[in-house]
Amino acid sequence: MTGKLKCAIVSVDGSEESMNALNWALDNIKLKLHDQESQSGCFVILHVQSPPSIAACLNPKAIPFGGTPLSASFN
Repeated sequence: MTGKLKCAIVSVDGSEESMNALNWALDNIKLKLHDQESQSGCFVILHVQSPPSIAACLNPKAIPFGGTPLSASFN
């Protein structure tokens, strides 16, 4: 990059694409060096995760897929 950044944030989620983005950022982004007049640069890695499924929280058993509905199997 031609300019120098003061702060860079890269989000990662464990996917191969986000790891490639992190590697690119580490190789290519130059942060502003610390001097007496300004603060030093920062590099933040933001780890994000998908929220758990609400269906998994409400029913600790396996969730049926296809076939007969559960109510029909108890009659």
